[in-house]
Amino acid sequence: MDGGRRLWRTTSTGACQDMGAAGGNALLVRQECWNDAAPLDSTDAVTSKARKLDGPGKGQPKWVYLAFGIESMAIR
Repeated sequence: MDGGRRLWRTTSTGACQDMGAAGGNALLVRQECWNDAAPLDSTDAVTSKARKLDGPGKGQPKWVYLAFGIESMAIR
């Protein structure tokens, strides 16, 4: 995206990290959060989130979907 201005920037905090994004008419972001208290081989160790962000330049979530106890999540 040469020459364009940045409309959104990742803001990972604490034990959560943005792991991917998909765009078009909307921006969807996949995030993973780690639970340090859970055993590493437990499905409770990671929580996946999918967020839909509002209009350009704002970056506030319109909704958040939480998925507990799964190994991975993909946004397509």
